[in-house]
Amino acid sequence: MIAPNFTRSLKPGYEVVFTIDDYQDGPLRGVANYQGVPHFYECIFDEKQDSYSESFLLTRLDAEVFQAARENWEIFLRWREAYDRGQTGRQTHPALPAEAKKYRDTKELLDQTLASKRGSSIRARGEFEVIGEPERPRGVLSQWQVKWSV
Repeated sequence: MIAPNFTRSLKPGYEVVFTIDDYQDGPLRGVANYQGVPHFYECIFDEKQDSYSESFLLTRLDAEVFQAARENWEIFLRWREAYDRGQTGRQTHPALPAEAKKYRDTKELLDQTLASKRGSSIRARGEFEVIGEPERPRGVLSQWQVKWSV
């Protein structure tokens, strides 16, 4: 979860990254602010280069869907904490058994919203950076910030 003073750590021009749902050498999908409003971001794959680009599709999220996305992320973080402590295995990924249904429900709401709003997405270039010195190796569990340019 984002610490309450998280936004004070942001560099000028950068915005909060709330979740990272997919990561490969950097954030590919998740939720971050764009112009101070929560948006789902999804990296665009460049077929010619056969790699991910620096461009993202941004889809605005309403309060209900944003809350579901954050709840989904919190469920994953609890799973990851239990996994790191050896209390669960990969077979339960991405949620502890008691939270698996809630995880699926929140993911379904997010997926349905994204499918229905795909036509209203905007395209922007994203410059992601880790904030401060992460306690863990750089990756999905680090706190990130992003600077968008359209």
